[in-house]
Amino acid sequence: MFEYLMYLGAEFLATVFPLRQLYWIARRIADINYFFDRKGRAAVRDNLRVITSDSLDEDALKKAVKRTYYHFSLYLAEFFRMKKLDSGYFDSHVTIVGIEHVDRALEHGKGAIVVSAHFSNWELGLAALSLKGYQPYVIVAPHKNKKVNELFLRPRVKAGARPIFTENAIEGGYNALRSNGILILLGDRVTTKGGVETTFFGRAATFPKGPARFALGAHAPLIPAYIMRKPGNIFRITFEQPIWTDDMSDDDESLRRLMNVYARRFETYIRQDPTQYGVFYRIWQDADNSVRSVSNKDSV
Repeated sequence: MFEYLMYLGAEFLATVFPLRQLYWIARRIADINYFFDRKGRAAVRDNLRVITSDSLDEDALKKAVKRTYYHFSLYLAEFFRMKKLDSGYFDSHVTIVGIEHVDRALEHGKGAIVVSAHFSNWELGLAALSLKGYQPYVIVAPHKNKKVNELFLRPRVKAGARPIFTENAIEGGYNALRSNGILILLGDRVTTKGGVETTFFGRAATFPKGPARFALGAHAPLIPAYIMRKPGNIFRITFEQPIWTDDMSDDDESLRRLMNVYARRFETYIRQDPTQYGVFYRIWQDADNSVRSVSNKDSV
C-alpha cells in the first residue's frame, strides 16, 4: 500500500504543478534519493568510470553521479505527467529526426522493432509515434501490486501505446509484427533469464536477446532509437537507419551480431551525456577496476 500511495502522490504532483515548479520539486526529491541511496550511488559511480574511461576527477565524478539522479527524477516527473502532454507540448519541446527510416521499414510489411534504452525520457518516444499516426506496441513487465501496475499503465495507454505483458510477450510481439506494427523494446537490461554477451564500452556485458530474437524470427528490420534531453528540457528523438535482417540466419551468431551493432550505436549517444543513462545497478561487475579489454580472459 505504501508503494502505491507513494506513486499516487508522484502522479498528483506531476499533474498539479506547472512544469517549472515540477522540475524544481523533482530535483529536490532527487537530492533526497541521492543522499539515502548509497548502493545506487556506488553503482552509478562505477558505471560512469567505465563509460568515461576514468577521465573524471573525484569532484567531477561526484557531480556526474548527482546529475544522473536529477535526470532520472525529471524523467519520472514527465512520465506521470504524460496525460497532460498534448500535441502543443510535443510541437514546442520535441524534435524528431529520422522518421523516414520508420516509414521505409514498414513498407516491407513485416513490422519493425524499435529498440531503445533506459536513456533520458524513453517513454516520450511512444507518445511521439502515436501523435504521428503510428501504432506502437510495448512489452511491459507488470508490477506485483495491481494498483501500482494501473498507475504505470495509464500514462502509456494515454500516450497511445498498446501494452503487451511479459507473460504473453512472444505471441503478442509476433502478432504485432505480423500486423505491420511497431514493436518497441528496451535493449540494455536483462529482465528475464538468459541474455546475450555483447561488448559495451570495451567490456563484456549482458544484453537481452528479445530485440534481436524478434527481428530474426520475423525477418523484421531493427531500428535503434534514442532520446536526448537538451538544455531547457527539450528533446531530440533520433530513429537511426534500419538494420535489415532478411538475409540473416536465425541463430546465436546473428543474434550476437545484431545486439553488438545496437551496443555500438548506443555508446555514441551515452558519450554525449553519460548522466542521462538512468541505470542504478552495476553494469559491469569489475567496474571498480581499471578498464580492460574483453579479449582479456579475466574480463567479466
